[in-house]
Amino acid sequence: MTENAELVRAQLDRIVASKTFRQAKRLCALLEFAVEETLQGRANLITAPTVALEIFSNGRDIDERSEGLVRVQARQLRMKLSSYYEGEGRNDPLRISMPQGGYAASFQKPNSIQVDKPTSDIVDCIEIGIAPFTYHGDDPHELELIAIIQGYVATSLSRFANVRVIRLDQAELFSATSSAPRVPELILTGHFVREKAGAILTVDLVSKKTQGIVWSFRSRQERSHGSCDEWRRKAASQIAVNIGSQSGVVATHLLDIWAQEKAAVDPVTILSLELARYRVRPTTKEHLRLREAFEKIIQNGSAKPIAWSALAYLYVEEHRFFLNPKTDNTSALKRAMTTVQVAIGREPSLAEHWAVLSMVYFELRELERAESAARKALERNPDNTDAMIVLSHYLWNSGETKEGLALTETALSLQENPPSWYNFARVHDLILNGDYEAANHENAKIEMHNWFWCLVLDATIQGHLGREPAFRAAWSKLEETAQWFIELLKSDRPGWVFPEGFVEKILAGIEKGKQLSNKPSATVTDVREHRAKAMLK
Repeated sequence: MTENAELVRAQLDRIVASKTFRQAKRLCALLEFAVEETLQGRANLITAPTVALEIFSNGRDIDERSEGLVRVQARQLRMKLSSYYEGEGRNDPLRISMPQGGYAASFQKPNSIQVDKPTSDIVDCIEIGIAPFTYHGDDPHELELIAIIQGYVATSLSRFANVRVIRLDQAELFSATSSAPRVPELILTGHFVREKAGAILTVDLVSKKTQGIVWSFRSRQERSHGSCDEWRRKAASQIAVNIGSQSGVVATHLLDIWAQEKAAVDPVTILSLELARYRVRPTTKEHLRLREAFEKIIQNGSAKPIAWSALAYLYVEEHRFFLNPKTDNTSALKRAMTTVQVAIGREPSLAEHWAVLSMVYFELRELERAESAARKALERNPDNTDAMIVLSHYLWNSGETKEGLALTETALSLQENPPSWYNFARVHDLILNGDYEAANHENAKIEMHNWFWCLVLDATIQGHLGREPAFRAAWSKLEETAQWFIELLKSDRPGWVFPEGFVEKILAGIEKGKQLSNKPSATVTDVREHRAKAMLK
């Protein structure tokens, strides 16, 4: 196989020297190792521990975290290779890939596979095209800086489930030739400007169909505030989270475009976007529809792993918000655990699966396991805001209130349309510190007003503020919908895991509110005084 081996090594050199891989040294090292080991006949010996030891250990001992890094890097390599062959490598004489389920390399000639000419036009994921960011100048340092920013954005985006990143050259954006890669509906463009005080990066997510801007982002770097690399990474994270989480305008735009064009779209992809939109503004009706739709897809046996974790997330919501009166609420967590474990077993490299597992453990009050799962999610995707929030709740509830609140603020700063439950740590911290007016303002942002914990917080806040009508409204809803909680309050200590002083603030606020409710109103007092005076006459 000497001649074939030379062809493979020549193709490997082309890939490593390409624009797509120029800034990806780790991925190049992983690809080179996989190719050489496969050529030497040792493909069956390439395991995660082997790769961790040979490529990522730097002389240190390897552990479970090292093997997790290998899985993440392998997934990124597969995406990067796909991007390369969809773009600058589309006419190459040989294709190198790393098939799912292992770390060995695979070699195929273009006419033996169907990459350029897919047998189906079905849209099976969210495709984001990244056009070269522009800069009016020829300073090589600035050009390198722009390439680094763009690389950070592409890498950060590629970590999100159901997202495919496609690098585009300017010529490809306007090409009508059959050999040109398919241009996605959403194209990310950027412009970099250098100023005396720092730099400005403006990014637009543009619709291919309407030519309009779907989403826009602007970030300014001040020379006096932090390092340039820190700014680049933060900007890339903000861009990736707002697009990769598929919430808000991204989900709405794609669903509308696909409906107009009557496009053939994989059902899981459509449901994932609808779930992203639901997460921003949840309703009982939409929860039931999505849950039944995901259950049906899984029962048909054709689901992607992301469908399993999406269903597990909905089961967590079912438990958390008492959304399924037909079943015992505790069974929802059992179903969530079983379902998310299937997702992790099928694709352990996805951060989304581990983030959902952390939610399940948190609802089970197994806080240490919740922390561990959240950290595994963040190892796979440092920009997974769900995992950040679960970890922040764990830290705050365990007494590390400053660290927990800081992590909450980080998650909220990355995402423009976060789920409203992200705000709980803020409300809790304000109650703990006695700032009830601010707590009232923040609690109003949580769009789950009939959920028992929101009612508890509302009753607590209104009691401390002395607002009897508002307290009575929250308390009466609690008496109607969460009698078990009322019984819990009658015990000496509810048994929650919260920082010192927080439970006392909850109980004190509710007690103040109840005392207000037991006092006669001004109107009743006036009537009684009037009657008494009339009797004395």
